[in-house]
Amino acid sequence: MKILQNILFVVLAICILIVLFLPVIIWNTIMKIIRHEDLAEYYKNVAIGFDQAGGSILYNQEKFTISSWTWYLCDKGHKENCLFMHIINMLMGNETHCEDSFKNEMHEIQEDGEI
Repeated sequence: MKILQNILFVVLAICILIVLFLPVIIWNTIMKIIRHEDLAEYYKNVAIGFDQAGGSILYNQEKFTISSWTWYLCDKGHKENCLFMHIINMLMGNETHCEDSFKNEMHEIQEDGEI
């Protein structure tokens, strides 16, 4: 019964995300243009948020992004993650993107006293 409940929560979360994501992004973009605020910073934060959600979904690591945990797994010898890491690094245009992400996130977690 618990597994069914969790599946229903995931389906509900995906539905809410689909329904709310586009209108919220459009609204915030318009408001930032009106206020002459930096859109690049906003879009970067949105991307990081999705990356963190992806870390939770793919790896069950809510404190880490896909990029950082992929590097961690590759570094620990999980070869199947190394190709994924190289693809992410290539897409980001930085051959150390995933490693840099992991180090930055570890630093933030340590500063927050979560480790």
